[in-house]
Amino acid sequence: MNGRVGCAGQAGATRFSLGAGYDKTNGGFSAARPGTFGLVADDDGARRRNASLSLEHALNAGNSIGLSGFYNHDRVEYDAGTANDYAQNQVSSWPA
Repeated sequence: MNGRVGCAGQAGATRFSLGAGYDKTNGGFSAARPGTFGLVADDDGARRRNASLSLEHALNAGNSIGLSGFYNHDRVEYDAGTANDYAQNQVSSWPA
């Protein structure tokens, strides 16, 4: 299952862009080969969610001010000896 959406535009001296996405695999593979230590006979999958934002305003012909940010969260399943082994990674950068 995959999906993406985005929008960009300009209103006067202000430009913007927004985006979001979602990707998911329900498995279909095992991350370890049969006979490998730690093999759990399940279908390992992955999920990723992300979003981004950008905003910029032109102050005059040579200067502008803006902000941008993003968010990304991944969860990946793997085999390491128990039935529910997975790794998560979250990265974001938003203006404070």
